[in-house]
Amino acid sequence: MFEFDRNDSHHITEPELVPILDALTSVIFFLVLSTTFVQFTKLTVPPSQTSIVDKPIVDPPLNPKLIVRSKNENTIDATLKWYGEQPASVHENIVLKTATDRSVELETKIEKLVTDYTEKYPNEKTLQIAFSKDVNYQQVITVMDGVRKKMENVVLVSWAEAEQ
Repeated sequence: MFEFDRNDSHHITEPELVPILDALTSVIFFLVLSTTFVQFTKLTVPPSQTSIVDKPIVDPPLNPKLIVRSKNENTIDATLKWYGEQPASVHENIVLKTATDRSVELETKIEKLVTDYTEKYPNEKTLQIAFSKDVNYQQVITVMDGVRKKMENVVLVSWAEAEQ
């Protein structure tokens, strides 16, 4: 025989590494996930504690709305109404006297109207405001500034929604 013809009977086949690595990766992920969930099963929730309330809980008013109408350039009608267990409304006819201080005067009157409401219902934090189409832009901004001094949340609603 020729020297180049060798018998490869002593050759050992190498194992495939990719399937072994895939299996090890799956096992590692399984172990990590299972140890994580085992920790969640060891959590204990403390028993709830009950307390006795001495004062009856009074429901806050529902949907307080400030409706602002402009009769003419010197007169603004502001109606603050709310619903709930004790529904009511407060009406303020604001006459703006001096042309130079109209914004200050309107803001002061709206702020007083909202202050009276927040003193009666201190937990109420939201007020819906609706303006008629006759209210000009400066009056809208002035009313909103007066409301924002006492209320955390101001929501503008459409005129039609407020009239319902």
